Amino acid sequence: MKTAIAYFCYNRLNHTKKSLDATLRYKRKLPCYIFSDYWVRKEKKNVISVRHYIEMVCSEKSIFIIHRNKNYGLAKSIITGVNHVFNNGYDSIIVLEDDCIPDANFFDFMLKALKFYETNDKVMHISGFGLPIKRSIKKEYYFSPYPCSWGWATWRKTWERCNFEDHNFYKKVLFQQQTKTFFDWSGKSFSNFLYLQVEKKIDSWLIRWYAYIFKNKGLCLWSSNTKIKNIGFDRTGVHKAYFDRYNQKKNSQIKKVNFNNDLSLDLKLLNHFSQFFPGPNVVSKLRALLYTMTGIIFTRIQDMRDYYK
Repeated sequence: MKTAIAYFCYNRLNHTKKSLDATLRYKRKLPCYIFSDYWVRKEKKNVISVRHYIEMVCSEKSIFIIHRNKNYGLAKSIITGVNHVFNNGYDSIIVLEDDCIPDANFFDFMLKALKFYETNDKVMHISGFGLPIKRSIKKEYYFSPYPCSWGWATWRKTWERCNFEDHNFYKKVLFQQQTKTFFDWSGKSFSNFLYLQVEKKIDSWLIRWYAYIFKNKGLCLWSSNTKIKNIGFDRTGVHKAYFDRYNQKKNSQIKKVNFNNDLSLDLKLLNHFSQFFPGPNVVSKLRALLYTMTGIIFTRIQDMRDYYK
């Protein structure tokens, strides 16, 4: 199985320095494709500074730099970038953005998971990020219906089947109540996220990727102990996030992980997982904030695991 890294950046020099430095330090001998999006409006100076830095530190023959000649935006940049890597003959990919700093264990974890689940079509997405769930988790990983965009991986055979313009299915999710209920099982924000995408109020590849995974009853692997630190909570990114309740306080120190073919979903764990993806109303967000502070779950999810069998 041939694996490559795809690294995406834009106009944040300080973020790029930190995340790219860690990526190059820990990537082993994996080839790396770096995608630099073109500037818009007043971002020319910042984008050029990022590009100069990339050119300065990336001298290996296995590093390929792609400077866009027009602005793609986040969603198109990710989708076309991943396609570009797979079109160059790779079987799997590990994706990082400029606000994701991998630790020393990240690439080993991702490569081992990609290899172990390569022939298991049920597993569609691997994440090295771990949420600060306020419940002890016995294994070094768990499965969820929802994918994570911070330090993730997948296989060409899975990605190429995804229709990122599956508008008929999006309408089914939004207007058929039972389908919507299943779609929102592990997070009440997901259908609203999709609605905003359909209405072109946001431009997300992730919610469309989730819709494909959900449609095919796939599962996503998450690391229990995070191997990624996200430094994007400073209002500099596309989503202007500023409140960090997603990073764990300490990154993983565990080097050895043993995967197995038990794909069961832990209902108690998913109750905690869902607290990080509340609905759009104020009450849901307040309950999510209280969970972060106290670990108390105010609204529990129903058992819908049969959907994934």
